Amino acid sequence: MSENTSNPTPHNEDIQGFDDPSPKFPKWVKWMGGTALGLVLLAGGAGVIATGMIDQEKYKSLIIEKVDEATGYSVNWKGDIAISLLPLPHVTVSELTVSANNQNILSIKSADVEVALMPLLSKKIEIQDVTLEEPQINLVTLKDGTQTWLTDKIGKASSSKEESGNSESSQKAEEQASGSTPMEISLNIVEITDGRFVWDDQSKGEKQAAEDLDIRLKAESLTGPFEVNGGTLWNGHKIEAKINTTELDLQNGLYPVQIKIALPQNNIQAEYSGTITQKQDLKVEGDVSVETSDIESALASLSNGNTVSFPEELAGKSRLSGKLNVSPKELSLLGMQLELGQLAYSGNLKLEGLDKEGSLPQVSFDIKSNAKADANASSLIKFMDDLSVTASGTMKDSFLVINQSKLQVESNDLSLKGNIGFGDKKQIDLTVTSQKIDIDQITKKLGVADASPSESSGGLSSATGANSSDKKLGMALPFEGRLKANVKQIIHQGKSYEDIAVDINAKEQSLQVSKLEAKLPENIVVKASGSIGNTENLSAIDMHVNAKIADVEKTALTYGVTLPETPRKIGAASIDGDFKGDMKAMSFNTTFGVWGFSFGGTGKVASLLDNPVINQLSFKVTHPNLVEAMQIVQPSFSGSSTLTGAMDVSGEITWGDNQYLLKGLDAKLGKTTVAGDMDIAASGKPSVTGDIKIGNLALPTQEGSSKASSSASKASSSQSNSGGSSAKWSREAIDVSWMKNFNADLKISAQSLSYDLWNFQNANLEFALQDGALNIADMSANLFGGRANLSGQIKSGAGDRDPLSIMGKLNAENVDAQRLVSAATGKPNKVFSGIMSKVDVSVDATGLSPAALVQTLNGEGSVEGRDIVVQGVDAAQLAMAAKGSYKPMERAGTLFGSFGEGKTEFSTFVSEFVIQNGVVNLTKTEMDGPKAKLISTGNINLPQWTINLKNSMTVKETDIPPFEFTIKGPLDNPAKAGGDVIENYLRGKYEKKVNKLIENQLNKFLGGGEDKTAPTQESAPTPTQDGAQPVEGSAAPITEKASAPAQEKVNPKDALKKDALKALGGLLGGQ
Repeated sequence: MSENTSNPTPHNEDIQGFDDPSPKFPKWVKWMGGTALGLVLLAGGAGVIATGMIDQEKYKSLIIEKVDEATGYSVNWKGDIAISLLPLPHVTVSELTVSANNQNILSIKSADVEVALMPLLSKKIEIQDVTLEEPQINLVTLKDGTQTWLTDKIGKASSSKEESGNSESSQKAEEQASGSTPMEISLNIVEITDGRFVWDDQSKGEKQAAEDLDIRLKAESLTGPFEVNGGTLWNGHKIEAKINTTELDLQNGLYPVQIKIALPQNNIQAEYSGTITQKQDLKVEGDVSVETSDIESALASLSNGNTVSFPEELAGKSRLSGKLNVSPKELSLLGMQLELGQLAYSGNLKLEGLDKEGSLPQVSFDIKSNAKADANASSLIKFMDDLSVTASGTMKDSFLVINQSKLQVESNDLSLKGNIGFGDKKQIDLTVTSQKIDIDQITKKLGVADASPSESSGGLSSATGANSSDKKLGMALPFEGRLKANVKQIIHQGKSYEDIAVDINAKEQSLQVSKLEAKLPENIVVKASGSIGNTENLSAIDMHVNAKIADVEKTALTYGVTLPETPRKIGAASIDGDFKGDMKAMSFNTTFGVWGFSFGGTGKVASLLDNPVINQLSFKVTHPNLVEAMQIVQPSFSGSSTLTGAMDVSGEITWGDNQYLLKGLDAKLGKTTVAGDMDIAASGKPSVTGDIKIGNLALPTQEGSSKASSSASKASSSQSNSGGSSAKWSREAIDVSWMKNFNADLKISAQSLSYDLWNFQNANLEFALQDGALNIADMSANLFGGRANLSGQIKSGAGDRDPLSIMGKLNAENVDAQRLVSAATGKPNKVFSGIMSKVDVSVDATGLSPAALVQTLNGEGSVEGRDIVVQGVDAAQLAMAAKGSYKPMERAGTLFGSFGEGKTEFSTFVSEFVIQNGVVNLTKTEMDGPKAKLISTGNINLPQWTINLKNSMTVKETDIPPFEFTIKGPLDNPAKAGGDVIENYLRGKYEKKVNKLIENQLNKFLGGGEDKTAPTQESAPTPTQDGAQPVEGSAAPITEKASAPAQEKVNPKDALKKDALKALGGLLGGQ
């Protein structure tokens, strides 16, 4: 630093501090101040002669030997010893090197010591000046821990320190006993120029160096006052220091001191003013301060060339001050004041446990803002003016141990507790707690524009649209160890995230998630646990995730998500799943709950980031109430005797190249079971093949069907009367496009299949749909004690407006007629019963709409039956009424009974019919039995939805002529008419019998005799004047004898008898 000259006490202009030291007078000036020139010359000559007379090598060897004996140090002394007496005695030594363990410990270019001459006469040593030029101290610790400056001899000397101390005490006691006193020693000035101090700890890889060390010490005595001024380069940073003391109280160990240190290159100054007490324990008490005029440049200069960016509001002058207290047990900075730019804080700092061996002290501090910022302050200042921090901790084995800490800004708080390690990979064991973190409030106060939700989602969308090679979803973990967090509330973008709980453990690149819970906006509760083997590439994932959403629609609205159309409001939903694998292949086992359903799925997703594909899926769908489940998609669903109870559907779907296989379908729909397999090919025209087996299935009927039927009947009747029936059959074109969209080949069987009054047992359905043609190969079942088979074809047209064609054949054997009629009419049948032994029907039709198909319906059929019973007409009672007694009331009861609860049995039933353009023409319909025979003719007009049948019934073994009745009107509510033949026949017969009986009784009453005339013969109804038979439904007139001419005189008795007969005849229904 300073240039060396031959002058033993050169002036060094580089030594400077807060106050430059006063320069020393040149020695030639002192020489000129001698009492006489001759004395000077004599003394000078004597000094030269003395130096020349000294045997340099002898004394140097002696000194080297003694140093070696005492310390084990090797001394290499190249220079000479120079001695001078005037103007002041002084000794100069040069070119001296001390080494140990093959390491240089100390080297001095020159050392000069001046001693005042006169004080020596009074046993006082006054050292006027000590000058050390280029001293170098080099203390090295080798990699094995060996401290090279310690030799074996020094170690032995250290162990015998106590004994030497006792010797010194004995020596002092002897001196006091002899009355002698020790010589007084004083030191005025010590100067060190171009010094160097090196601390090299190779075992820890640490090296510290103080270069260009220049120090000037001025002392009035060995007890002070002292004044030290100097500077050095410490690790490249220039340090200047100035130390002043008053006289030291050595007896009480009290040392008042003022210290000023400056780092001019770093723009930092520090001061201490107080006392240092060293009696039993070291204690420091005083005021300390550190300040800089520009904290940004100061930090930059200390960061080894790294750029330091500091907010403008916090830049500029900064100052830290307080009351410093140091003792063997603790260090504290109380009443601490911190000025940082425009901010000012106060607080306390304390280090405790300094005396505990093997452990670092406990550190605690608190800091809070002194004052609120004014209205014109920046956002940062307004934010930090409410900052308060409290913390305590220590360092242990390269860990920062935080016992407790709390940071608070307005209503936001954050607490830390645990350990933080230092190194490339930070080791942590931290617990984070907070009641509230309002990010919106913080960003607003800081004046930071937060990204809107739309911007955030847009960024995500663009990222997910990139190629997988450009995506990097993983991340390297910045720490290792455990992190626990409990945050009551976080507010971000106006949304509240609550009850956040985290417990994770990181090791290398793996992450163990013991707990991850949060309550998201719109009352969404999310829970997760598991592990991620490698967080950088998101592999070896084994996670369990559970989420509950209180309101899906409200959540979608909040997050800007468009939901697909659903049959009803979704409302609450939940998801619970396990996920294992990586981004290339992820297996899952999830359950999704909504509307009371539980949708479960197990499988594997491949190529998760590119084009996700699920190759295999095992699914399970459950619901506690099948009826409620079906009402979600079909509100009118009311269930049935079998479709009630819980729902449980499971199976396995396998994906191939455009192929989907449904295997092991196992469904429990209430009391009904469904099982089977299906194969769906999606390439080209999709196709479906499969085999489905159904248990006992009762299909639900439409609620209110009876009311609908009644209304339809009335409407049909009205339309029939008005001659219109277009509303019965829709003229809308049948949409058969679905028949061209895919092909199918299915086999379906059921143990039982029922709908309303229909009941099929061991039902089978085998059909194939190929290029728009539906071929029903087999549709058969046990039906009402018999067996029914249906086959046919439904073929769609080539174009959208081309008609479809239908062909079908129905065969049935031994079917219960009563149950068949009940099922066909939709209501219990009590009129017709028996066995339909054989049914053969074939039909075909072509059309675009149901109306067109009915109008083009053609075909033929035949029905054979046996043991047929028709309720409501009793042919046997009709015969009894014709043959029995003539008691009026008894005969009337028999007659009425034949049309009430009675029945007629028919042994055989044969019907043949032809269908033309929707009209079923009965070519032959006969029922023949032991008591009666019924023949029906007419037609059933399906397009008009009407029936017109004329029936003729013959009662055997009676003289009752065949009587006819009709069934006519709407199919679902026809009107019945007829039976007048029997009525006219019986009326005429009864009237004659009664007339005869009354006439005999009146003759007796009026005094006449009983009429002995034989009863007149019964006669058939009299024809009308035009010779036609009576109109259907009208009564035939009663034939009477011609009365006498008007001019004949009438017997009063005869007139009375006639009037009585006429009145009785009116009562019986006559004229």
